[in-house]
Amino acid sequence: SLSLSLSLSFSDSDSDSDPLLQDLARMFFNELAHKGTNNPIYNYLPDIIGRLSHNAAVTPESFQRIIKFLISFIEKDKQAEGLVEKLCHRFRGTHELTQWRDIAYCLSLMNYSERTTKKFCDLYKCYADKLADEQIYESFKAILVKGRKFAKLETKTMLDEFEAKMDKQHEESARDLAATQKAERASKTGKTSPMKIKQVEEEEQEQELLEGGDDQQD
Repeated sequence: SLSLSLSLSFSDSDSDSDPLLQDLARMFFNELAHKGTNNPIYNYLPDIIGRLSHNAAVTPESFQRIIKFLISFIEKDKQAEGLVEKLCHRFRGTHELTQWRDIAYCLSLMNYSERTTKKFCDLYKCYADKLADEQIYESFKAILVKGRKFAKLETKTMLDEFEAKMDKQHEESARDLAATQKAERASKTGKTSPMKIKQVEEEEQEQELLEGGDDQQD
């Protein structure tokens, strides 16, 4: 689409990028945001996020730069709440870790009123199984920090309970993921019994100690 191609025009800060094209892209989105009573960027943004996240030519740095610029146009609480809901549901329609991280990053950029914060918490089931990843987990922690800024006492208490639930899920999921990865590595080496899996763990720990010793010598 036109909006996607224009956003791609300022996706990189390399010396060979066209400053004029970047300025035109920014001007286009500035005018689009103030076109009519409804901000069209709100309607385009989920699709832009999905396409940019799926595009291998867009680096993580470029993705973050573009999205930070575009989300700055989402100023109304109602639109922020709607966008949070749309993005949370996208976790269930994507299957790549990089895309989950991109969605979490986008969510962390939003402005969070009490209603928007509650909406994010209500949609916990959409992303609970993604909390094993440290990057996603940190993005969500940043959301809770934002949500507490203007929250009433009752909402802050709710957020404390929600954060405790999220922390527990993160710890359990991260532990399960680590165990699964160790079992997969053991399977590849033919060491699948509990004793042999333990042997793999000991070999990994020994290798880490050796690498640590090498670093200290350097």
